[in-house]
Amino acid sequence: MKFRRAKAVFVAPDYVLKTLRELVLIIGKRLVVPLPMMQGFREISDVPPSKVGEASSPRGFKTFATGTGCPVDVFVQGAVAVDLKGNRIGKGRGYGDREFRILTERGLAGEECLKVCVVHDLQVYDDLSHLVRERDVAVNAIVTPKRIVKCA
Repeated sequence: MKFRRAKAVFVAPDYVLKTLRELVLIIGKRLVVPLPMMQGFREISDVPPSKVGEASSPRGFKTFATGTGCPVDVFVQGAVAVDLKGNRIGKGRGYGDREFRILTERGLAGEECLKVCVVHDLQVYDDLSHLVRERDVAVNAIVTPKRIVKCA
């Protein structure tokens, strides 16, 4: 699985993804995070176990993060809804799509980067194509509490 081989994982700052950010740090991977208002990207690594909770919260990003980010192997974000084709519907501000584009423009994410959406099973639909815009970034995989879906 690509996540196991990944050296660096981007995880969006959504509250519901905090446990995943903690897991990334606990297993020793680099966590790449955005600074507030998309001021840039930073990398968090080598955090003492007693500080993982603090480091994985948006308030801790500025304290524990260093550098400008590193190449990202896995890009993880949440969604309001996602379909089995990989079409993701966000919260309406486009942060996830812009974050991925900026990482790509800076050479920190490429075609080989695995794009993952973490949602509840009730948020997965067959087809949301009619809601997708050209600038929306599709995901390669969906992770729910019950399954992992490789998108078409």
